[in-house]
Amino acid sequence: MSFRLRLATLLASRSVLERELERVAEVTTAVLDELVEDHAPQRLEGLRSDDAPMEGDLAERRRAMADAQNRRVM
Repeated sequence: MSFRLRLATLLASRSVLERELERVAEVTTAVLDELVEDHAPQRLEGLRSDDAPMEGDLAERRRAMADAQNRRVM
């Protein structure tokens, strides 16, 4: 994690970080879904936009976001 991201994590409240992580997850997942739909539509059959619930602490939420993104690109 970069120094600026670590500093922001220390200074920002947990609710702000959770909200921003949720926003980033929604946007990146939506864009990946569009790319998959354009280039490999059959891969979208088993994927749902809510397939990685954002629950738990920040590390668990980041892991859920990464898992959802990996399922779309693997």
